Amino acid sequence: MLTSYNQQRTTATQKQRHKNLIGYFYIITLKNNS
Repeated sequence: MLTSYNQQRTTATQKQRHKNLIGYFYIITLKNNS
């Protein structure tokens, strides 16, 4: 029970980190284009 809960938390953290990376590269691309 506890391990599956921890796995869900880890997956959510990785998804959030992935979102942050996409936003980060998006901002860099905008800066390079302007």
